[in-house]
Amino acid sequence: MTESVIGILTAMGAIFGILGSISFPCLRTRLGKTKVGLVGFGLETLCLLACVGSVFAEGSPFYFKSIVDNFGGGNVTTRGGHQTLTIAQLWEQRINVFLLMGGVILARYGT
Repeated sequence: MTESVIGILTAMGAIFGILGSISFPCLRTRLGKTKVGLVGFGLETLCLLACVGSVFAEGSPFYFKSIVDNFGGGNVTTRGGHQTLTIAQLWEQRINVFLLMGGVILARYGT
């Protein structure tokens, strides 16, 4: 991942954290502290389960097929030292990264 993509994902995490801070007082008055806490904890757990799932998703070194294929490489063409991937190939090869970052970003809401 490039530095700009990491910066954008960090900004998205910060935005979700701010949204959680803004929405908490409103949700607390409507639902009560206990219910908001239980719902927030449940949703945060689901988001973090996506992070755990990313460890075993395709593209991760712990993915079963990668272990069997001796951490096999894909059929990726290179041009000038850079990989050229289509969106579908990027999604297939990096789904573990998308699951991890998506889970972390959504867990930042954390009401």
